[in-house]
Amino acid sequence: MASHGRHYSQYAYRSGLPGRDKKIDLLRPCENDPGILSIIQLSSAICNTFKYMNSNQQYCFTHLGGEDIYLFALHNTKGYEVCITNYGAIIMSMKLRKANDTFNDIVLGFDKMEDYVSPQYLQQYIWMGCAVGRYANRVKDGTCVIDGQKIQLSKNLGNDQIHGGVTGFDKKAWKVVSFDPIKNELHLNYTSPDGEEGFP
Repeated sequence: MASHGRHYSQYAYRSGLPGRDKKIDLLRPCENDPGILSIIQLSSAICNTFKYMNSNQQYCFTHLGGEDIYLFALHNTKGYEVCITNYGAIIMSMKLRKANDTFNDIVLGFDKMEDYVSPQYLQQYIWMGCAVGRYANRVKDGTCVIDGQKIQLSKNLGNDQIHGGVTGFDKKAWKVVSFDPIKNELHLNYTSPDGEEGFP
């Protein structure tokens, strides 16, 4: 599953198994649970009114799979603002209001959503602000062992796999479960099917 050190909580449910409400370790590689559901929750403690959007939700483009991609904004009265898209669950910006009434963006990212899918960026891809999974970091030789069985994963970095494979969570259209601009809460989920990128 994806792992981040961001200002939101991320957890996973064991979908279809007993104890559905029990949280599991996101950092375990190759968790042998089909249909793991990953949910991102952002609390009302982040964001403020934003200057470059006309609303809290803006259409960006249509994903290759046919899903609409949006940019969402959450805000509060303390001078915080965050913008996140359901494409790869990317955090595009997180701005803090400074004493002189200007903003300090503490997230590395583009100003336009389309730049994240541009050929120039994808050729030198650095996974800016996105959710990474199923496994974050490198899997040597694209293989892992589960219950004594060697699992062959896809390879997207020479002979290795990095950050979930060729089409990891970072390139998926995440489902918008709910968006409440009043409560400043956005719920996204993505269900990774059995066999995706070689993962069980």
